[in-house]
Amino acid sequence: MTRLLLATLLTLVVPTQQTQPGDGLQFTIKIEAAKVGEGYPSALPTGKAEMDVVTDGKSVLVTLHGQMGALPDGLISLTPAGGSVWYRIDPHDRTYQVKEMVSPRAKAGESARITATQIFDTIEGHRAQKFVLSSGGSAGDGQKTSPGWSQTPVVEEVWCSSDFKVPSRVTEITNTALAYLDTDEARQFARSCPLALKVVQHVPGYPDAGVVRLVSSIRRVSPSPDLFKVPSTYRRLQ
Repeated sequence: MTRLLLATLLTLVVPTQQTQPGDGLQFTIKIEAAKVGEGYPSALPTGKAEMDVVTDGKSVLVTLHGQMGALPDGLISLTPAGGSVWYRIDPHDRTYQVKEMVSPRAKAGESARITATQIFDTIEGHRAQKFVLSSGGSAGDGQKTSPGWSQTPVVEEVWCSSDFKVPSRVTEITNTALAYLDTDEARQFARSCPLALKVVQHVPGYPDAGVVRLVSSIRRVSPSPDLFKVPSTYRRLQ
């Protein structure tokens, strides 16, 4: 499993902090992985998946389309405004689980070199600045490696837009590097990159090992408050 796919799984199901208010938005994150050998990474068995994201600026609802790891198609993650818990909702069997926030996520404090370039592009009609993150590698180059992360050097291109004020939960979902970084530089990066419109992962020396996440169909919305409630007919699991 590549680092970006594991980070994607974490951001989908493990919010790390209470969300801060922002704009009402709706968008889709399209995730595609290149084949590695004869098949796709185990975390993305069909090579692609999508996440529909809706926020009223406070609460955040994420719906998965396509399987990712052990997460089934249709799984919903709901992070209510101002709460200390989030909900894992399975519409297939009409059940839900209440989960506590996890903070900090990267307990080992893995680091990365974060470089802001002067390269800009227009994505979904919005100006985006390119940041380059280099992480992993051996202990000799000053990197820390958290348990569960590969030491293979990884380079990520993160295209950031500051056109929107978004809840911190949305920043986590779009900027997957925040799933494994817990440094002052990473926290500054989160402030500089509230919404990542595109993330491209490269593994040096392995040209086929790559994952692309692209935000599409982004628009401002004013969703109904009822959208951010667990249906009353659903059964709670312990």
